[in-house]
Amino acid sequence: MAIVIGHDPEIKCTIIGNDVHQLFDLITTMNLQSNIKLFDKIDSSIEKGMPIKLQNLYKNSDIYISSSLSESFSLTILEAMAMGLPVIATDTVGSRGLIDDKINGFIVPVDNPEIMAEKILFLTNDYSLQKRLGERARSKAKMKQYSWNDIALKHLSVYKQLMLINGIFI
Repeated sequence: MAIVIGHDPEIKCTIIGNDVHQLFDLITTMNLQSNIKLFDKIDSSIEKGMPIKLQNLYKNSDIYISSSLSESFSLTILEAMAMGLPVIATDTVGSRGLIDDKINGFIVPVDNPEIMAEKILFLTNDYSLQKRLGERARSKAKMKQYSWNDIALKHLSVYKQLMLINGIFI
């Protein structure tokens, strides 16, 4: 974010997660406290399957960024996509399974802040591209394969196959 804010001091960033308070000293040292907000707890009031505060944070955002070093399936990326946000994420298994690079977001190399910053600035400077990628992200997130029912059926199918392989019959 220091790179991004160096190019555009008006950009704001919200970081959500466990132990984000550990970033406070770094943010202060880099003089980024007016650009970065930290949330370590989201209240548990739920509406439509998601905490209300989290929904509001997504609604008030233009882009979702995931800078994970490793990630399997990312529920937060899927949530952001469902809220119509374009996603910029590091190249992990979880992001590759959800993001179609340059179609509904961008995948950037892990541990490369310069390229991450470049993509953030690229999207923040092109509102129509943000909207296009966000609409495509929402469409992908709403695909049947991501519904709880579909996921449960896939798990059931795997269990049945394992039972057959091991000679277990019900």
